[in-house]
Amino acid sequence: TEGTVRLRGQDLAAVPIHRRAPFIGRSFQVARLVPELSTLANVMVRIDQIAPHLSERERAAVSLQQLEVFGLADLAERPVKELGLGQHKLIDLARAAAGDPPLVILDEPAVGLAKEELLHLATMIEKLRARRSTVLIVEHKIDFIANIAERGLVLNSGRMIAMGPVAE
Repeated sequence: TEGTVRLRGQDLAAVPIHRRAPFIGRSFQVARLVPELSTLANVMVRIDQIAPHLSERERAAVSLQQLEVFGLADLAERPVKELGLGQHKLIDLARAAAGDPPLVILDEPAVGLAKEELLHLATMIEKLRARRSTVLIVEHKIDFIANIAERGLVLNSGRMIAMGPVAE
């Protein structure tokens, strides 16, 4: 209900929402994909938002490259309605990270994922960090977070009860 959100020194509240899109990628607890569209087309939705000046062919190329980075290129032409929850989560993450935004916000990315999918997710989050994105994760699976996060903030009923290095 109060405070400011600054990204690279700029108060984001002062920036119109359509201008914020290139700076912030976001995934959702339940992936908000268009079931009838292909995996590629779902990533292209983000590219449409952040780079409308690109041609359809260029947007497809950027999106396919993003899927390759996230190990999802073999799913490019598959309608997402044919894919499982774990793949939906990874597609949502790839879409959020398209365009290399400086901030990627992930809401419960580990929910419902099998052990192998969690390992893949952790690898993808490391790729985001290597691409110089700050990754903010809202997550209840503390064992998952403990393996990938540098810093943590713990809330209880909306109040901060701990903050600092995750190991502590």
